Amino acid sequence: MDSFKDQFFVEGCIALRGFLHPNFVAEVKALADELFINKAHRNDFLMPQTNFTPRHLYVVGGKVMDEQSHIMSLYKETAKADWFKEIAGTDIELCSNPTEHVVMSRLIKTEDTHGWHEDDYAYALIMCIESPGLKRGGHVEYIDKRGEFHRMRLEVGDAYVMRTDKVRHRVAPLGEITYAPRTILNFTYGDGQVVHPNGSADLFCTDMQPLPPMERPPERVLARVLGL
Repeated sequence: MDSFKDQFFVEGCIALRGFLHPNFVAEVKALADELFINKAHRNDFLMPQTNFTPRHLYVVGGKVMDEQSHIMSLYKETAKADWFKEIAGTDIELCSNPTEHVVMSRLIKTEDTHGWHEDDYAYALIMCIESPGLKRGGHVEYIDKRGEFHRMRLEVGDAYVMRTDKVRHRVAPLGEITYAPRTILNFTYGDGQVVHPNGSADLFCTDMQPLPPMERPPERVLARVLGL
């Protein structure tokens, strides 16, 4: 545990390999298959609050996930877990925004991505339900507190904890290969600090779209979108 704490303090992110029981993965995948058919919405836009980085993916937001009692019970119990508090070095609090406390997302199309950003809330536990395969992309990429770049691949059943309000991160675009989605379950938590959401979660987790309609960003913004 000390090595996890040390890595989290330095990088703001730790991988938890084989974190999920296979039965739980199968249960969540079955739920995801249902929700992504009946309850998900599609994001295809540049996020104004994050310097117009791209969002191309399917999302099931927190208000839909509220209906899943087993998932919500697990979300609340995880906030009390000693291992989580020890890694973070502080008490963990539930996210106060019902739009984003528990979210599912799925990348499935070529070039699907969750572009560079930081979050409003302090912590996330992100669990991998489906992985697109080594050659298809979809890696987690982040820049740690020292400014160093990292790329992390997740297998089915892996998870990671990230200091999401301090560590800039993204999911790299999917490449051109046959059907192989990337599906995750995301638990969002606070650290007791007052949070003033910037509105990005409402755009990401609901079927709202940026208003007014976005015109082509200037070239300096496109450079951020297409690069790092």
